[in-house]
Amino acid sequence: MRKFTPIHVFLLLAVSTACGSSTAKNDASKSEKQASNTAEKQVNANIPKELRGIWDVQGQPCKLPGNPDSDTRIDISPTSINGYEHWYSPRSVEQLSNSPKTWRIQSKMHSDGEESDQTQIFAISGVDTLTVIDNSSPEIYERCK
Repeated sequence: MRKFTPIHVFLLLAVSTACGSSTAKNDASKSEKQASNTAEKQVNANIPKELRGIWDVQGQPCKLPGNPDSDTRIDISPTSINGYEHWYSPRSVEQLSNSPKTWRIQSKMHSDGEESDQTQIFAISGVDTLTVIDNSSPEIYERCK
């Protein structure tokens, strides 16, 4: 069983709000329309420097340049997030918190010729730990060095 730290609790609350919890839907309708307009204008949003780099799931050995065959590795550049068999093109990036540094990134996910809209929360703990939350569960990554 995975142990959740205070940052995970914070992030789970943030993602439930950011990804459309029922209590936030009515209050967020104007924000969603504004975000939609912003996303249309900002077709390729830049990913913050703090998130950029090569990451792999916590507990996996990861030395640069990382193992390109790892199905848990992600490579975050200024304009894309690349996984093993999929990649994301960010449409909007919004900083949610300074402590811990947290962003909501809305992207187009590309996989097997299909596209879908995705919203994820990214949070940095310290310098080398990244927590990514989508609609399912948190995933914890370590920065490859």
